[in-house]
Amino acid sequence: MYLLAMLRIESKAAEHSVKFRNLSSTGLMVEGDVRVRPGSLVAINIRNIGWVDGSVAWAAGNRFGVMLDIEIDPMKARGAA
Repeated sequence: MYLLAMLRIESKAAEHSVKFRNLSSTGLMVEGDVRVRPGSLVAINIRNIGWVDGSVAWAAGNRFGVMLDIEIDPMKARGAA
């Protein structure tokens, strides 16, 4: 499963188009041309959910894991837009 989303890093106004997969209620794996470090604060706009804050747990190449600040319902993101 790949879903498209917009990502902000460290409360900056710039938004980056990314893909994510492995979505759970507390985190997700992001893929994109964005460089982040573990510990970076991010916000991701998840379809049918909206903007959710989180922090980067790990980063390797163009992939990184985000631990979300709140629990979400991952099934909502998989539904029709």
